[in-house]
Amino acid sequence: NLYLHYFVDLVNLKPFESRNDTLSLLILYQLILSSDLNAFKYVSFFELLYKNYDDFQMELSKASANWNEGYSQTNEFIKYSVLDWFTSDNLSYKETLSKGYFVSANQIGALLVFLLPMVFYYTIKENRWYLYLVLLAQIISMVLVGTRVANYGWILVSMAMILIYIVVRFMNKVKLPIKSLIYISIILIIGVVLYIHSPSHNRVFASEYEGMYNEELSEIDGTEFIKIEDFKEILQDEGKMLKYLGTTSDNLETDVKKKYIYETYRYHNITKKYILEIYPYTDDVDFWIAIFEEPMSVKGDNRGRQFAIIKRIKENNENQVLDTLLGMGATPLNSRGYMIENDLISHYYNLGVIGIILFVAPFIFAILYALYKNMKNLLNIINIEFAVYVLAIFMAFFIGFFAGHVIDEYIISIYLGVVSGLVINFYRKEPML
Repeated sequence: NLYLHYFVDLVNLKPFESRNDTLSLLILYQLILSSDLNAFKYVSFFELLYKNYDDFQMELSKASANWNEGYSQTNEFIKYSVLDWFTSDNLSYKETLSKGYFVSANQIGALLVFLLPMVFYYTIKENRWYLYLVLLAQIISMVLVGTRVANYGWILVSMAMILIYIVVRFMNKVKLPIKSLIYISIILIIGVVLYIHSPSHNRVFASEYEGMYNEELSEIDGTEFIKIEDFKEILQDEGKMLKYLGTTSDNLETDVKKKYIYETYRYHNITKKYILEIYPYTDDVDFWIAIFEEPMSVKGDNRGRQFAIIKRIKENNENQVLDTLLGMGATPLNSRGYMIENDLISHYYNLGVIGIILFVAPFIFAILYALYKNMKNLLNIINIEFAVYVLAIFMAFFIGFFAGHVIDEYIISIYLGVVSGLVINFYRKEPML
């Protein structure tokens, strides 16, 4: 995608005084030639472009739609509406969902999850029909975003809010209006029905090609593929290792493993960049052999693989105690492509235990301070508004533990700060100005 974004920028910036479009195409052609693409037969780039030039111009126009706002869209565009969820089968989730003007779908999904408890609370408190429409619109929006953060988030928040009101019902002797119960029930039913029919509910995380069984993939390109189970048998016999390697070696087992990794990595659903650049197989053959032994769904998971690589690096470091306390630093890890898309886990490896404590402490302090101020009444009465604020803070960190682009994003951090301030101020005798 980097090359495509670069090309879209060239077309729109127009850095050349004349023939900008032609020169941009030549540059794109050179980028394609220099990229890591497997070519099985000669294909003329410009002949292919000429035959499909109208389609090419249409896609370029789409990619430039939001270019002035700083967004060049080179991924699939939204082709299907919510109505198509009920009339069509096997829709691609990428063509039916949208993250809007946000860097990450998790970012907008996490923001909606964070705000949902408060929308729930004020909707029920005010008990106005148009506020229930706002609540319904937010839940529908979360289903449309389509990420696990958004979908699981609204379900978990809804369950938590129901639990809060049940506890309040018995402790505070407060009854909910029948109208509120009816409206909330209808909204949740609509949300569940939409989610069941949404493409994200039936989303397959590995593509058909990535999920192919090893023998089928080897049959496509005509190579002889040795399964990892058979390869481990080879490692038990020196004669078989010599036959497989084809030559003698002072480090026979290591060289045999290196050859096997390089020849079969793509059959194990691993890209070349991982074994050559991010974590070179020549530096740690045992690690990659262990990865190859995992099920296809595990070793093909980029997030899980990134986590395994960083965990391995930490295990091999000499200063493991300092790495645990202070972290290994974000810059040296990110510069090599070591990124974990789980915010809190990423902070643990980047900042260490001390960094995590400093990061989380202000928000924990806000909750503990408010609980201390309300300790006398806490066992007798629960304030729903306070519980909602605490739930919102908890959900932000809960999501940040399982997903990325959440609490690291400024938009989430700003709201976290505001709600934490509301929590601190909640039980003060004199309101803060």
